[in-house]
Amino acid sequence: MFQNVMDYLGFGDDIKDDFDFVLFIDKDKRFTFREFCQKVAQAAFHFIEKEVLHQPVAVVADHCTDTLAWYLGALASGNYYVPVNPDIKEDKLERIKSLAGISHVCRGGLDCPRQFSDDELSEAFRTFQDIYRNVPADLPMYVIFTSGSTGEPKGIIKTHQGMISFIDAYVREFHFNRDTCLASQTPFYFDASAKDIFTALKVRCPMHMLDSKLFLMPLKLGEYIRDNHINTLQWVPSALSILSTLKVFEKADLTTIQKVLFVGEVFPPKQLKAWMEALPDTEFVNLYGSSEMSGICAFYRVKEMPANGSVPIGYPLSNSRLYLVDDGKVIHEPDVVGEIYVASDALAAGYLKDTEKTAAVFTGRPSPDLPEGTYYRSGDLAKYGKDDELVFVSRRDYQIKHMGHRIELGEIETITLGVPGVEKCCCIYHDSKITLFYTGSIDKAGLSRQLRERLLSYMVPNRVVWMENLPLNANGKIDRTQLLDKVINRKVIK
Repeated sequence: MFQNVMDYLGFGDDIKDDFDFVLFIDKDKRFTFREFCQKVAQAAFHFIEKEVLHQPVAVVADHCTDTLAWYLGALASGNYYVPVNPDIKEDKLERIKSLAGISHVCRGGLDCPRQFSDDELSEAFRTFQDIYRNVPADLPMYVIFTSGSTGEPKGIIKTHQGMISFIDAYVREFHFNRDTCLASQTPFYFDASAKDIFTALKVRCPMHMLDSKLFLMPLKLGEYIRDNHINTLQWVPSALSILSTLKVFEKADLTTIQKVLFVGEVFPPKQLKAWMEALPDTEFVNLYGSSEMSGICAFYRVKEMPANGSVPIGYPLSNSRLYLVDDGKVIHEPDVVGEIYVASDALAAGYLKDTEKTAAVFTGRPSPDLPEGTYYRSGDLAKYGKDDELVFVSRRDYQIKHMGHRIELGEIETITLGVPGVEKCCCIYHDSKITLFYTGSIDKAGLSRQLRERLLSYMVPNRVVWMENLPLNANGKIDRTQLLDKVINRKVIK
């Protein structure tokens, strides 16, 4: 059993046995595995020479190979890394440094890189083995900071064992191998990028780090995918929708794409349908997970569009177990709503220096009918469908009491997304009123009429607001805080 990600990824004695394949491609250069190992060794010796050991190091995470070399160099030298946004404000960076105890910040490439022969490189990695194999078992692998509801940085501790458990199950389930060719869309300071990074490193497949400017030129993006024979996309739906909205399929042949795995938000039904019709032989998979684990914990292979347009969460990944619980009772029946609890070897170790929040979210068993152990309380409400698949209903935070009835705002959103002409939507509850914001071609009167036909009377929104675009937060999800501000400050046009 591997104890450290570096061993699990094969950075061992035989590192020079297979050096010459192209592993990473960024906007500046194509890097062979040998060239990447050179960079990792340079970064690791940088930390060793600076006497940085068993410490967090901040890495300004540009979307390039140097960032990944800093990540692996930190691990090889017995440290752990903290990704930060290149555009982070200085005061927020200082708060993160103070909270995590960071004294060392890495930006860009090394100023004076050292070059190694193949034999010297192998010897260097044997030296690193002697260091990282003695890393304390409870030392993190990395800490990802997200902004909580207060806007203050919240550090989530990821472990070596969690990442090994996730990648092992993930690679097996989706048959990633040397023939896989990834296109990385997710910025490296977002947690979801770990799926791309560590899948590529584990199976030694090429990964293209897409220049963000390509998403401003969708046809060029489509041509890049075609010309580089990219066959696997692990993107958020908003990025995928750029290609389908502008009908890039009609102008560039994208039939090289074999797998589309999407995560992080609801895929607008119209756009998912467009993808599936354009690429009928492609595998489409909805992924479910959160930052409180090393990756996803459930998935659903989409064979056809569901009648209501809502794609299920699906079934657990092999290293995870998901349970629905309501008031201490484990739910097994279909169509009964409960909260998702996750048991998995891939769970995070908790929140940095926040024992109270850690205890609230990483709990003991939520029911006496479940085995002892640690469970992640997701805050997501779901139910079982007809084939025992999990179906998302709403966030626990978005469950409201309205007109004497308990309502999940997510259920209103799901039904709204099933109305032809609706692209995206979001419900906000304030001052005893439900406000529905949406984008799409259908007018407000038409949408209101459709909702009165599809929803129970007490679930019909009090206000319907069309917007050209819904505001997004830094994670690319709909920004509910901005929408709530519009409601509170009466910036809503009825």
